[in-house]
Amino acid sequence: MDKQQESELLDGHIRLSPSIKTLESKFKDTTVSAWKIVLAVFELHPEYASGKATNMAEMIEVDFDTNRRMPFSSWLQKVISIYDHKKVSILNGRLLILGLGLLEQDLGNYLNEVDVIRDLAGEIEESLIDLLPKRPGPWAKALLWSVLTRKEEEVKGLEKLSLSLSIRTVIDKLGKDLSTSPGEIVKELLELNPEYGNGKAKQFIKWELITRESARVGDWILGLRKLFDSDKIPQLHGRLVIIGLTMLSPELKHLLLAEGFLNGSRPDSCGKLEMA
Repeated sequence: MDKQQESELLDGHIRLSPSIKTLESKFKDTTVSAWKIVLAVFELHPEYASGKATNMAEMIEVDFDTNRRMPFSSWLQKVISIYDHKKVSILNGRLLILGLGLLEQDLGNYLNEVDVIRDLAGEIEESLIDLLPKRPGPWAKALLWSVLTRKEEEVKGLEKLSLSLSIRTVIDKLGKDLSTSPGEIVKELLELNPEYGNGKAKQFIKWELITRESARVGDWILGLRKLFDSDKIPQLHGRLVIIGLTMLSPELKHLLLAEGFLNGSRPDSCGKLEMA
């Protein structure tokens, strides 16, 4: 197989679109960041993300905390590895950006907050989550839920969920459309319920439970509802939401475990849980 054939058929199954081949030539023999690749795709396709690509292509490279660089071919292999080869026959620009967003948390957070992830996911024919062969990690799962649950009719469905008074109070206070970290939701719940964690909640109220994950409040709650078996757990309450958020956020879990806050609060103590 010559180099051209090898380029067309990476990893045995997925072909590369003309746009991706253009990027291969552009970044040949250089190391590059995921963000710079995204900008390059936007330059080629200003129509992407409902036209948002037009403005984003003119932006300078954002200084993300994890703005690592590697050869373009390495990024390509990493992105290809997350897709189901039986369902993705051609890797195009949109799928490349979505894949990079799932691989690089800071990049994914940024693209999610400016609605690029949502728009790109809506522009592909298939459901994004159906294109992934394995259950994604906590960060990818949170991002995917943020994308998949942000349809207007589903956000309205937030009002139909069985939620405890504490949860509804937090949603009303923060606003369902506020983009925030899971730590902020936990902090609000602890202020309402200082008896949580055998009284340890009082000390955490003063803490800044800052984590890098970010999504709309309504998206977090809708995502948590999908996390638990609704037949066995019909109502989401404060303790369950905190436990669920630690399942989605390793950083939050580490913060709470370090102080023994989660001791004796294993998820399965709340009933049989099934991942969506």
